[in-house]
Amino acid sequence: MAVISNENMVSLISRVVDVPGDFVEIGVFRGDTFKRLALLAHALGRKAHGFDSFEGMAEPTQLDFGHYPKGKLSVGGVANFERILIDADIPKASYTLWPGFIPHCFKGFDTPVSLAVVDVDQYEPTVVAIDWIWDRISPGGIMLLDDYFRDREGLASKAIDEWL
Repeated sequence: MAVISNENMVSLISRVVDVPGDFVEIGVFRGDTFKRLALLAHALGRKAHGFDSFEGMAEPTQLDFGHYPKGKLSVGGVANFERILIDADIPKASYTLWPGFIPHCFKGFDTPVSLAVVDVDQYEPTVVAIDWIWDRISPGGIMLLDDYFRDREGLASKAIDEWL
């Protein structure tokens, strides 16, 4: 789960306020970051897009070292996640949810992006998500990569090191 303070969130948004595109979070879990992205997107006349299985983690690979077994971090489906947003008074017009495992959840999305948060923990989904979103970020946009730990040999850290 990406932990972005309100101060840092406002700072990030202020850096992309003149950059065309919507906001994206890949891996929303319970929506702590996504709710704020949706509210800020709404205030700016944009939309937030949440990509997630909403059913937990995908089947891990060897490079995940068994840290995240299939189904871990589930919110019980997209309907349960939508209930979280409703309970937080997030306007439905401020967001679109894209349910499914990576890369299937990306099908049909063709919108410029000014801010993207990639937070999927596991190695393979991180590789695919970074490659997919990078081509959609507008010049001047920001891609925030969560779950990076220097010298970690697997998980998202390895994917990020390879991309860099």
